[in-house]
Amino acid sequence: MTKLKIDLLNGILEVEGEESFVTKIYDDYKQKLDVNYTSDIAIKSKSLPVERSLTSFTGENIIKSKTTTKKKTSSRGESNKFIEIDGGVDTVQELKAFYEEKSPRNGFERNAVFVYFLQKNKGMTDISVDHIYSCHKLVEVPVPNALKQNLFDTAHRKHWINTTDMNNITITTPGENLVEHTLPFKSKE
Repeated sequence: MTKLKIDLLNGILEVEGEESFVTKIYDDYKQKLDVNYTSDIAIKSKSLPVERSLTSFTGENIIKSKTTTKKKTSSRGESNKFIEIDGGVDTVQELKAFYEEKSPRNGFERNAVFVYFLQKNKGMTDISVDHIYSCHKLVEVPVPNALKQNLFDTAHRKHWINTTDMNNITITTPGENLVEHTLPFKSKE
């Protein structure tokens, strides 16, 4: 008889039966478990340790090990490097003028404007987090504390950029529409 017990902060899943049955249930459970589940639990429980019982089965042999999640790391650990953008001083002036023309109001809009400028105006490919960091520095606006997360959020909440490959960030059609037709926002007077 094979046993499996998983305790994600007392969410407890206990299975007992033949090895093939337990393995099937475990594989099924793993697929349905969201990757961010443990970090979400840690955040909700104010980063209390989360105990998990991981089980390896070989017949009647059950090996359990306890692990704890780490506290959510703050953005202080994130470091980006400045990258010179091809074109030198002319490119910096173009970027500043383009940024002022589009007048983005928040980090999401800034991300779309920067990616659009680099991809469409400068013909760049392989745009990385460091390129976006460099754009913030060049136009002298604050860099988000968690720039990488800010880029992910722009992609997933607004769909203005594609961050599937963080070394090849691209503008999407909704992002192009934002930059070309919506920005700058006109105030209603």
